[in-house]
Amino acid sequence: MANAYSVGGGGGRAASFTENDADALSMPYDLSGPITSDTLQQINEMFDLLFKGMVKRKSEIAVLEDAPAVVQTLLIKEVSLTVAQLRTLNSSPVELLPAVNGYTYLLLDPLYAHRTSTVGFSAGATTTVQYGGGGTIGNISSLVSATAAELLIIADTPHHTTTINYISDGSPVNQSVVLKGSTDVTGGDSTATLRIPYMLVENF
Repeated sequence: MANAYSVGGGGGRAASFTENDADALSMPYDLSGPITSDTLQQINEMFDLLFKGMVKRKSEIAVLEDAPAVVQTLLIKEVSLTVAQLRTLNSSPVELLPAVNGYTYLLLDPLYAHRTSTVGFSAGATTTVQYGGGGTIGNISSLVSATAAELLIIADTPHHTTTINYISDGSPVNQSVVLKGSTDVTGGDSTATLRIPYMLVENF
């Protein structure tokens, strides 16, 4: 029985029932000699197979936060905060990253925040990045402040320094990531933008 190479396959789809596509790609196609319409068809089929092997259909591509297909990929989420949100971070924490069932967020150093302010708040508040279940990840200082200023804040502590206790510290598994203030404040005109580098890791 003739194989794909002897028939001239070697790079394209199998030419007949005696061959298959795997055999057709198993050996390089011989491009010596004059270029003919058959040769061009073989080249076209070869690239067609290679292209289809590398490109995913639109239906197969999902946003990682909604239905992750790839894990342990560094991503950066940007979140804009209004003055109203900054005033009420204690009573109404802001969700930074939505919960994804079966996955855990790992936040990476550093976390960047840009704050613009011409009028300070009535008081300062400690802002904490934490899991929805309560486990603290790190603090962002000066985000809510009685001092008016434009600041670029580089927080070097958005990571775990100790093992999370699943009962007392809030399980990180299947949890969102939120920003919470130690107290609500009044006044001020600050707005802020956070850039959060993170990885989404499949649970054990």
